[in-house]
Amino acid sequence: MRCGYLSRVGMLSICSLFMAGPQYAAQAQMPATYQLVDLGTLGGTTSYGYNINNSTTIVGYSDTTSNVTSRGFHHTGASAISPFVDAIGTFKGPASAGYGINALGDITGYAQTQAGDSHAYRLYTSQGIFEDLGTLGGSISVAYSISDNNIVVGYSYISGNTSQRAFRHFGTGALTAADNLGTLGGTTSSSTGINPSGDTTVGYSTQAGDQSIRAFRHSGAGTISAATDDLGSFGGTNSFAVGVNNSKTVVGYAQIAGDAAYHAFRHIGTGAINAATDDLGTLGGTSSFALGLNTAGIVVGYLDDGFGNTTAFLYDTALHNLNSLLSAPAGWVVNYAQAINDKKQIVGTATAPNGDTHAVLLLPSGSTAGPTVPEPGAFAVMLTAAMLSILRLRKRTRK
Repeated sequence: MRCGYLSRVGMLSICSLFMAGPQYAAQAQMPATYQLVDLGTLGGTTSYGYNINNSTTIVGYSDTTSNVTSRGFHHTGASAISPFVDAIGTFKGPASAGYGINALGDITGYAQTQAGDSHAYRLYTSQGIFEDLGTLGGSISVAYSISDNNIVVGYSYISGNTSQRAFRHFGTGALTAADNLGTLGGTTSSSTGINPSGDTTVGYSTQAGDQSIRAFRHSGAGTISAATDDLGSFGGTNSFAVGVNNSKTVVGYAQIAGDAAYHAFRHIGTGAINAATDDLGTLGGTSSFALGLNTAGIVVGYLDDGFGNTTAFLYDTALHNLNSLLSAPAGWVVNYAQAINDKKQIVGTATAPNGDTHAVLLLPSGSTAGPTVPEPGAFAVMLTAAMLSILRLRKRTRK
């Protein structure tokens, strides 16, 4: 299902489920235990898992042999990724990444050109078509999410590389000016997610003056609007939206009053986010970040645990440390949960017993890791470790 960016650290209480809009199961119960599957690498020491669909097809990226460069991957099932069958190509450049996948297994992300510039792509896996989406006039574009009707969203630098703009691209061919979603009044924006049906896009944008960043949710045609699409914050300066499902439920994270920390949110219904109903809290630490959700509204992400550690979480009707739900193997620590599908299978990134960082698949008890009926939506997207650098317009080509 839909997920979003990798961002930074975790904090507070559990939110109420008595809200307007789609209703999720309200019975508090302990979630299933999870079996961790090490997805390995494409020959290097590091890999990252970013998205998963209901057929247990996973996308991400990995270092290659000798860690010379990194390549995107797409892989189905509970086994290690292979550099021979799973690697995603490039546009004659050194690197690529897989960020989004839909129910059909079509993928989006970025691939570098011979000049070293990153370009958004759309990979039709069943047809073997690897489509360069170009840019909005600048040298760089990155795609984060793809709907089931193959609408792609992400960001691109505009002419002169002076700033970046969110885009929503439908149809064949390269990006055009019509795909530019504009901003909430500032100079920079990025679209981080689109729901499976393709009618709602989420992301973030600077406001007028570029001194603050706000999450947005945009439905329909046209550009984003501060009057209708700004999701507000929890009283702090910045907020980011990174995932949305077909019920238009949005997840992300927002600064609390005083900008002391970020808190994960799940927002149901219309209007701006509300700390009283949408704040997912923490597990004793300072900050938390929601990165993805499934059709049922189950949320995954990461937080700081109050002891200096970054740990993945799952939120159903309460906040759970995912590592406390692992049944095996021992010695692994799941740091980031990026996406969750409708079978409650989770993809993310973990620290191996030897200290290496690997993409992992988490299988709930009783789950099978094979193809199933295509989901009514698949998802993913990610945020950079230095997300606030967009205020300085620093180029980012990978999270």
